[in-house]
Amino acid sequence: MSVTGASIPESLAMSIAKKNPYRHLINYNLQVMHHNGVLKRLRQGEWPTKLPSAAVPWNSVTFNNVAPLLLILSVGLGTSIIFLIIEKCTLSLIKMYFQDPNTLKIKILSCNSIKIKQ
Repeated sequence: MSVTGASIPESLAMSIAKKNPYRHLINYNLQVMHHNGVLKRLRQGEWPTKLPSAAVPWNSVTFNNVAPLLLILSVGLGTSIIFLIIEKCTLSLIKMYFQDPNTLKIKILSCNSIKIKQ
């Protein structure tokens, strides 16, 4: 099982500029630490080769746990649809109200004079 954020280092490296005046000093101290076994102890103690076992952080969720969230989302969706319908109706009423009164009468008359053919 893979653990997020866990890794096993395979090699250790340090980047130093080519003409760094401290490069020889750093290399010398690393060689001394290698000969004395300090690097080996660090690698064994601080960087283990086996990952610790981790418990699964996820739990199963039932429908009863999710139902309140779904209810809130559906109420919000229904409310937004109702507001959309109200806005569309008021917009069409405002457009009819601010039109030329003569064209409004013509539209009303034309709507009343529609005959259904059988």
